Amino acid sequence: MTSNEDTLPASDSHTRMQRIREGIHIRTMKAKRKVEDISKEDVQAFFKKHAFVLFTVAAVVVDVIERHRASHCPLLYMQFHVHVSSTLISSSDSPGIILGFALRPYKMTYREVKYFSFPGELLMRMLQMLVLPLLVSSLITGMAALDSKASGKMGMRAVVYYMTTTIIAVIIGIIVVLMIHPGKGSKDEFMKQSKIEDISPADAFLDLIRNMFPPNMVQACTQQ
Repeated sequence: MTSNEDTLPASDSHTRMQRIREGIHIRTMKAKRKVEDISKEDVQAFFKKHAFVLFTVAAVVVDVIERHRASHCPLLYMQFHVHVSSTLISSSDSPGIILGFALRPYKMTYREVKYFSFPGELLMRMLQMLVLPLLVSSLITGMAALDSKASGKMGMRAVVYYMTTTIIAVIIGIIVVLMIHPGKGSKDEFMKQSKIEDISPADAFLDLIRNMFPPNMVQACTQQ
């Protein structure tokens, strides 16, 4: 009787393990079929449908990682960001130089060059737009942190420095103009042209976008 009682639990455990293995195998085959049935269109539809959620999760994960690094090693974190920024800026110059030399033999027209340089022009206009607010805010905060005597001395030094650099810039500009005569041949070429090119709708649209980023915010406000 004992031998029969011992064999029954062993057979039950064997059948249970076999059922578990069969269930795992069936589920594995179903999952494999579902994966094989996934097409490129399904993947694109999934990313389009959940793009906002995926970008939000990625932004949160990156923010958590950055805060964790900054809290544990702030000095290393700052050095890493400085080196990464310098590397990215330096690496972006090389493709631009290579592309510029590669496009020179094609002899692009003036309009094609303007279209090609439009993104860079927008970037430069945005940087110029930020210069004046940053300078004004930094000067205000710096002067507010000083006492009256120090601010007076600093203001006098700033006025002297500004006047000196302005005079030097004017002298250099006059010397350079007298040496190279800028725009000397452009007038003759302009007179030889038979007609002036009409402004296309694309140029008008690009001017509209260009005017959205004025180089000088104060000048744009006063002109309006």
